[in-house]
Amino acid sequence: MFELAKLEKQAELQQNSNGNADLNSSRSSTSSREPNRIPTPKMPHFDEKEDLDAYLLRFERFATAQEWPEEQWALNLSLCLKGESLRVYSRLPPDDSQDYQKLKKALLKRFQFTEEGFRQKFRRERPKKGETSIQYMARLENYMARWLEMGGINKTFEEFSDLMLREQFLNVCSKELALFLREHDCKTSKALSELADKYLEAHHRDLEKCVKSFQQIREMGKNLTVTQQSGIQNQNCGRG
Repeated sequence: MFELAKLEKQAELQQNSNGNADLNSSRSSTSSREPNRIPTPKMPHFDEKEDLDAYLLRFERFATAQEWPEEQWALNLSLCLKGESLRVYSRLPPDDSQDYQKLKKALLKRFQFTEEGFRQKFRRERPKKGETSIQYMARLENYMARWLEMGGINKTFEEFSDLMLREQFLNVCSKELALFLREHDCKTSKALSELADKYLEAHHRDLEKCVKSFQQIREMGKNLTVTQQSGIQNQNCGRG
Protein backbone atom coordinates (compact mmCIF):
# COMPACT_ATOMS: atom_id res chain seq x y z
CA MET A 1 0.00 0.00 0.00
CA PHE A 2 2.85 2.39 0.89
CA GLU A 3 4.58 1.72 -2.44
CA LEU A 4 1.36 2.34 -4.37
CA ALA A 5 0.72 5.60 -2.52
CA LYS A 6 4.29 6.65 -3.28
CA LEU A 7 3.82 5.94 -7.00
CA GLU A 8 0.57 7.90 -7.07
CA LYS A 9 2.22 10.86 -5.31
CA GLN A 10 5.14 10.81 -7.74
CA ALA A 11 2.75 10.77 -10.69
CA GLU A 12 0.80 13.69 -9.22
CA LEU A 13 3.97 15.74 -8.61
CA GLN A 14 5.24 15.02 -12.11
CA GLN A 15 1.91 15.99 -13.61
CA ASN A 16 1.90 19.29 -11.75
CA SER A 17 5.53 20.19 -12.42
CA ASN A 18 6.19 18.99 -15.96
CA GLY A 19 4.58 21.35 -18.41
CA ASN A 20 5.35 19.23 -21.43
CA ALA A 21 3.87 16.03 -20.01
CA ASP A 22 1.02 17.75 -18.14
CA LEU A 23 -2.29 16.84 -19.72
CA ASN A 24 -3.54 20.31 -18.78
CA SER A 25 -1.13 22.09 -21.07
CA SER A 26 -0.69 22.33 -24.80
CA ARG A 27 2.65 22.72 -26.51
CA SER A 28 4.49 25.49 -24.62
CA SER A 29 6.14 26.97 -27.70
CA THR A 30 2.77 27.47 -29.35
CA SER A 31 1.04 28.83 -26.24
CA SER A 32 3.81 31.41 -25.70
CA ARG A 33 3.11 32.82 -29.14
CA GLU A 34 -0.65 32.67 -28.61
CA PRO A 35 -1.36 34.23 -25.17
CA ASN A 36 -5.13 34.23 -25.76
CA ARG A 37 -5.33 30.55 -26.66
CA ILE A 38 -8.01 28.60 -24.75
CA PRO A 39 -6.33 26.18 -22.27
CA THR A 40 -6.40 22.52 -23.26
CA PRO A 41 -8.90 20.56 -21.12
CA LYS A 42 -7.41 18.05 -18.70
CA MET A 43 -7.70 14.29 -19.18
CA PRO A 44 -9.25 12.87 -15.98
CA HIS A 45 -7.67 10.01 -14.06
CA PHE A 46 -8.89 6.55 -14.97
CA ASP A 47 -11.56 5.38 -12.55
CA GLU A 48 -11.60 1.59 -12.33
CA LYS A 49 -15.40 1.69 -12.29
CA GLU A 50 -15.26 3.02 -15.86
CA ASP A 51 -14.95 1.05 -19.09
CA LEU A 52 -11.18 0.82 -19.61
CA ASP A 53 -11.49 0.26 -23.35
CA ALA A 54 -13.62 3.40 -23.75
CA TYR A 55 -11.15 5.37 -21.62
CA LEU A 56 -8.17 4.27 -23.75
CA LEU A 57 -10.01 5.18 -26.93
CA ARG A 58 -10.72 8.62 -25.47
CA PHE A 59 -7.06 8.98 -24.45
CA GLU A 60 -5.83 8.06 -27.94
CA ARG A 61 -8.13 10.60 -29.57
CA PHE A 62 -7.02 13.23 -27.06
CA ALA A 63 -3.34 12.44 -27.70
CA THR A 64 -3.87 12.58 -31.46
CA ALA A 65 -5.67 15.93 -31.21
CA GLN A 66 -2.77 17.29 -29.11
CA GLU A 67 -0.31 15.94 -31.70
CA TRP A 68 1.75 14.15 -29.08
CA PRO A 69 4.45 11.86 -30.51
CA GLU A 70 3.38 8.27 -29.78
CA GLU A 71 6.61 7.63 -27.90
CA GLN A 72 5.26 10.01 -25.21
CA TRP A 73 1.86 8.36 -24.91
CA ALA A 74 2.88 5.74 -22.33
CA LEU A 75 4.34 8.36 -19.97
CA ASN A 76 1.36 10.66 -20.37
CA LEU A 77 -1.07 7.80 -19.80
CA SER A 78 0.80 6.79 -16.65
CA LEU A 79 0.01 10.24 -15.20
CA CYS A 80 -3.69 9.35 -15.51
CA LEU A 81 -3.41 6.04 -13.67
CA LYS A 82 -4.01 5.26 -10.02
CA GLY A 83 -4.77 2.24 -7.89
CA GLU A 84 -4.49 -1.12 -9.65
CA SER A 85 -3.90 0.43 -13.07
CA LEU A 86 -0.87 2.30 -11.74
CA ARG A 87 0.34 -0.93 -10.16
CA VAL A 88 0.19 -2.61 -13.59
CA TYR A 89 2.34 0.20 -15.02
CA SER A 90 4.87 -0.03 -12.17
CA ARG A 91 5.32 -3.79 -12.68
CA LEU A 92 6.25 -3.54 -16.34
CA PRO A 93 9.93 -3.73 -17.33
CA PRO A 94 11.36 -0.23 -17.91
CA ASP A 95 11.42 -0.56 -21.70
CA ASP A 96 7.87 -1.92 -21.85
CA SER A 97 6.59 0.84 -19.58
CA GLN A 98 7.64 3.37 -22.22
CA ASP A 99 5.90 1.48 -25.03
CA TYR A 100 2.26 2.58 -25.26
CA GLN A 101 1.06 -0.53 -27.11
CA LYS A 102 2.60 -2.85 -24.50
CA LEU A 103 1.23 -0.78 -21.63
CA LYS A 104 -2.23 -0.76 -23.19
CA LYS A 105 -2.17 -4.52 -23.74
CA ALA A 106 -1.07 -5.12 -20.13
CA LEU A 107 -3.89 -2.92 -18.81
CA LEU A 108 -6.51 -4.57 -21.01
CA LYS A 109 -5.43 -8.04 -19.90
CA ARG A 110 -5.41 -7.07 -16.22
CA PHE A 111 -8.96 -5.76 -16.44
CA GLN A 112 -10.06 -8.83 -18.42
CA PHE A 113 -10.43 -7.18 -21.81
CA THR A 114 -9.09 -10.17 -23.73
CA GLU A 115 -9.22 -11.35 -27.32
CA GLU A 116 -12.14 -13.62 -26.44
CA GLY A 117 -13.88 -10.83 -24.53
CA PHE A 118 -13.78 -8.46 -27.49
CA ARG A 119 -14.86 -11.25 -29.82
CA GLN A 120 -17.92 -11.84 -27.67
CA LYS A 121 -18.67 -8.11 -27.55
CA PHE A 122 -18.43 -7.87 -31.33
CA ARG A 123 -20.71 -10.87 -31.83
CA ARG A 124 -23.30 -10.16 -29.15
CA GLU A 125 -23.42 -6.43 -28.52
CA ARG A 126 -26.68 -4.74 -29.48
CA PRO A 127 -27.62 -1.05 -29.86
CA LYS A 128 -28.11 0.80 -26.59
CA LYS A 129 -31.08 3.02 -25.83
CA GLY A 130 -30.80 6.30 -27.73
CA GLU A 131 -27.76 5.14 -29.73
CA THR A 132 -27.70 6.09 -33.41
CA SER A 133 -26.71 3.73 -36.22
CA ILE A 134 -23.44 5.64 -36.71
CA GLN A 135 -22.59 5.38 -33.01
CA TYR A 136 -23.42 1.69 -32.91
CA MET A 137 -21.31 0.99 -36.01
CA ALA A 138 -18.39 2.92 -34.51
CA ARG A 139 -18.64 0.83 -31.34
CA LEU A 140 -18.65 -2.42 -33.34
CA GLU A 141 -15.66 -1.19 -35.35
CA ASN A 142 -13.77 -0.54 -32.12
CA TYR A 143 -14.61 -4.00 -30.74
CA MET A 144 -13.38 -5.62 -33.94
CA ALA A 145 -10.18 -3.56 -33.95
CA ARG A 146 -9.47 -4.52 -30.34
CA TRP A 147 -10.30 -8.17 -31.07
CA LEU A 148 -7.77 -8.25 -33.90
CA GLU A 149 -5.23 -6.27 -31.89
CA MET A 150 -5.42 -8.51 -28.81
CA GLY A 151 -5.14 -11.56 -31.07
CA GLY A 152 -2.01 -10.17 -32.74
CA ILE A 153 -3.74 -10.24 -36.14
CA ASN A 154 -2.64 -7.85 -38.85
CA LYS A 155 -5.39 -6.23 -40.87
CA THR A 156 -4.55 -8.07 -44.09
CA PHE A 157 -7.03 -10.03 -46.17
CA GLU A 158 -5.12 -13.29 -45.61
CA GLU A 159 -4.98 -13.01 -41.82
CA PHE A 160 -8.57 -11.82 -41.55
CA SER A 161 -9.72 -14.70 -43.77
CA ASP A 162 -7.83 -17.14 -41.56
CA LEU A 163 -9.52 -15.67 -38.50
CA MET A 164 -12.95 -16.18 -40.08
CA LEU A 165 -12.07 -19.80 -40.89
CA ARG A 166 -11.14 -20.45 -37.27
CA GLU A 167 -14.31 -18.73 -36.08
CA GLN A 168 -16.52 -20.85 -38.33
CA PHE A 169 -14.80 -24.06 -37.26
CA LEU A 170 -15.19 -23.24 -33.56
CA ASN A 171 -18.81 -22.20 -34.03
CA VAL A 172 -19.82 -25.65 -35.28
CA CYS A 173 -17.64 -27.67 -32.87
CA SER A 174 -19.10 -29.27 -29.80
CA LYS A 175 -18.64 -27.25 -26.62
CA GLU A 176 -16.03 -29.68 -25.34
CA LEU A 177 -13.88 -29.58 -28.48
CA ALA A 178 -14.24 -25.81 -28.90
CA LEU A 179 -13.15 -25.21 -25.30
CA PHE A 180 -10.10 -27.44 -25.77
CA LEU A 181 -9.08 -25.58 -28.94
CA ARG A 182 -9.62 -22.11 -27.44
CA GLU A 183 -7.49 -23.03 -24.42
CA HIS A 184 -4.58 -23.77 -26.78
CA ASP A 185 -4.93 -20.42 -28.55
CA CYS A 186 -4.13 -21.60 -32.08
CA LYS A 187 -3.06 -18.67 -34.24
CA THR A 188 -3.78 -20.21 -37.66
CA SER A 189 -6.52 -22.38 -39.13
CA LYS A 190 -3.89 -24.99 -40.05
CA ALA A 191 -2.69 -25.24 -36.45
CA LEU A 192 -6.29 -25.36 -35.24
CA SER A 193 -7.28 -28.20 -37.57
CA GLU A 194 -4.14 -30.20 -36.78
CA LEU A 195 -4.76 -29.88 -33.04
CA ALA A 196 -8.42 -30.83 -33.51
CA ASP A 197 -7.39 -34.01 -35.34
CA LYS A 198 -4.99 -34.92 -32.53
CA TYR A 199 -7.76 -34.44 -29.98
CA LEU A 200 -10.18 -36.58 -32.00
CA GLU A 201 -7.59 -39.31 -32.49
CA ALA A 202 -6.75 -39.38 -28.77
CA HIS A 203 -10.45 -39.65 -27.87
CA HIS A 204 -11.27 -42.14 -30.67
CA ARG A 205 -13.92 -39.88 -32.15
CA ASP A 206 -14.92 -38.68 -35.60
CA LEU A 207 -15.27 -34.99 -36.36
CA GLU A 208 -18.81 -35.60 -37.60
CA LYS A 209 -19.79 -36.68 -34.07
CA CYS A 210 -18.12 -33.66 -32.45
CA VAL A 211 -19.94 -30.87 -34.20
CA LYS A 212 -23.26 -29.26 -33.44
CA SER A 213 -26.18 -30.20 -35.62
CA PHE A 214 -27.81 -27.52 -37.75
CA GLN A 215 -30.79 -27.67 -35.40
CA GLN A 216 -28.55 -27.05 -32.36
CA ILE A 217 -27.00 -24.02 -34.04
CA ARG A 218 -30.44 -22.65 -34.84
CA GLU A 219 -31.55 -23.20 -31.24
CA MET A 220 -28.46 -21.37 -29.96
CA GLY A 221 -29.37 -18.43 -32.17
CA LYS A 222 -32.95 -18.45 -30.87
CA ASN A 223 -31.82 -18.59 -27.25
CA LEU A 224 -29.38 -15.75 -27.80
CA THR A 225 -32.11 -13.67 -29.41
CA VAL A 226 -34.47 -14.27 -26.50
CA THR A 227 -31.78 -13.25 -24.01
CA GLN A 228 -30.95 -10.09 -25.94
CA GLN A 229 -34.61 -9.11 -26.19
CA SER A 230 -35.26 -9.63 -22.49
CA GLY A 231 -36.41 -6.37 -20.95
CA ILE A 232 -36.57 -4.56 -24.29
CA GLN A 233 -39.99 -3.30 -25.25
CA ASN A 234 -41.40 -1.46 -28.22
CA GLN A 235 -38.09 -1.03 -30.06
CA ASN A 236 -39.07 -2.49 -33.43
CA CYS A 237 -37.49 -0.53 -36.28
CA GLY A 238 -39.99 1.85 -37.89
CA ARG A 239 -42.59 1.67 -35.14
CA GLY A 240 -43.93 5.10 -34.29
